[in-house]
Amino acid sequence: ALRHCFVNVTHYKGHIADRAISLVSISDHYKIIYRNIPKSSSSSARHAMKDYLEGEDWRLKHDEMEQLVHEKNYTMISFVREPLNRFYSSYDEAFFR
Repeated sequence: ALRHCFVNVTHYKGHIADRAISLVSISDHYKIIYRNIPKSSSSSARHAMKDYLEGEDWRLKHDEMEQLVHEKNYTMISFVREPLNRFYSSYDEAFFR
C-alpha cells in the first residue's frame, strides 16, 4: 500500500511555506501561543483560540516565539497526533485535493 504514497517533492515545492516561519495563534490577553502542527486538530484549536481566548493568527519566526515565552512569560501549547493517523489523514487530503 505504501508504494501509492510516493510524492514528487519538486512538484509540490511551492506549496510548502518557509519552515523558518510558523503559523501560530496568539492570545495577548491570556498570554498563550498555540503552535500549529498540521493534521493535528489545528483548525479546531485555532478557531477555539479566536472564539474563546481572543487569539489572532500570526506567522512568526522561532526566535520571536522564544522571546515571547522567555521574556514576556507567554505559555506555548500544541497538540500532537498518533503518527499513523496523521499520515493517513494527510494522504487522504492530498489524494482528494
